[in-house]
Amino acid sequence: MVISIVITLYIRFIKKRKIQEEEIKIISYLTKKKENETDLDVLYNILKEKKELRASIIAGVFKIPNDKAVEWGKILEEKSLVEIDYPTFSEPRIIFKDNEKEEVN
Repeated sequence: MVISIVITLYIRFIKKRKIQEEEIKIISYLTKKKENETDLDVLYNILKEKKELRASIIAGVFKIPNDKAVEWGKILEEKSLVEIDYPTFSEPRIIFKDNEKEEVN
């Protein structure tokens, strides 16, 4: 029983560390933000490179609540730039929609 608790805590620690590392990588994009870019522009450019992000990572990087991050995703989804996936047992994921591939098909 003790071993399973230790393993569970270790897995949580690893997941949290991975999220923090992902946030640090993304924060570097914010430091390169151009004057005429909005946070939505930056988010879209990040999604272009990363292909998908969880709402909590977006919220952590931009220092906004999770529901606001999902709202930003909905704005980009309305323009057919991204898709939002709502997994049953996890948080929403914002997924880059590659429109160039769709045009070729």
